[in-house]
Amino acid sequence: MANTARPSNLPVGNQQYVLPDWANYRTFSGVPGAATDLQHTLEAASSGHLTHGHLLLTAEFNNATGGAASVYIGGQTANARWVAGQWDHSADPDFYVDDTTDAQDAGASDFVLQTQSTNNDGFAIGSTRPFNVVVVDVGTAAAAAASQVDEWTYWNGSSYATLDIVRGTPTGSLFGAVQEEIILFDPPSDWAKTDGTAGEGGIDSADASSATQSSLTGLYVLRYRATTAFDTTSPLATRLRLGTWRFMSEQVPGNGQAHYTFENGVPLTSKDEALWVVWDTVGTGFRSNLGVVRSKVAGLILDGGL
Repeated sequence: MANTARPSNLPVGNQQYVLPDWANYRTFSGVPGAATDLQHTLEAASSGHLTHGHLLLTAEFNNATGGAASVYIGGQTANARWVAGQWDHSADPDFYVDDTTDAQDAGASDFVLQTQSTNNDGFAIGSTRPFNVVVVDVGTAAAAAASQVDEWTYWNGSSYATLDIVRGTPTGSLFGAVQEEIILFDPPSDWAKTDGTAGEGGIDSADASSATQSSLTGLYVLRYRATTAFDTTSPLATRLRLGTWRFMSEQVPGNGQAHYTFENGVPLTSKDEALWVVWDTVGTGFRSNLGVVRSKVAGLILDGGL
């Protein structure tokens, strides 16, 4: 719920960022919705803010659990900006089968993450802009081989290159529980948009389903494969979410808090992103309280307009 009261101890700061009209100031408070959740949205993207993003002025994070946890805040990418589907290794070359509807809707366990006992199958995500966090809502847990090997790659303009995961579920247990899982990484400096030419690993395949592959053309593509597959049960997702974190609080102590005030503000979301909070541990013992203003400059900075 939004509150418009201006905090008495908050400096006005740099007017390039902070709006002098404090009627735009809001505070938002929220918690993950269930014991199996990592994330929650504090304000959805709005057609009423076609030019303004969120500028972060104050932040408070409360951790009522017994263990330390990190929290990431930023923008959740609008569904219209990304697609996802299965990566199929049954043909040569590999090909992509679009399943964006199942990736984005709330249908239970309707998005296949990897095919049972089939090495090198998986899924791919394509976005109009780079991103650095994916949250997978696992609806059906995998029964994994002891030797399961996971591979995350990205398209660098000429091949799929290894993606360095900053934080995520360890190999051998990925997608092994019915809960949300976080995949966090630094966007590679050579991450390139696909252009539909031959050699992009299925995007320009001669397969009969090639009509669906055009949906990955012109996008930043992230690919997951199990090079040594799950051998008993295929993992299924209820939903995927992706976005970009732009501020983090590392290791908020168990049964403790972390507080921040930003004199000049931190651009947090672009004009079409939802205000998004992602913890690295599931549970309802976490609360986030953010003080923000809507800022045209923040939206332009994050959309590359400045």
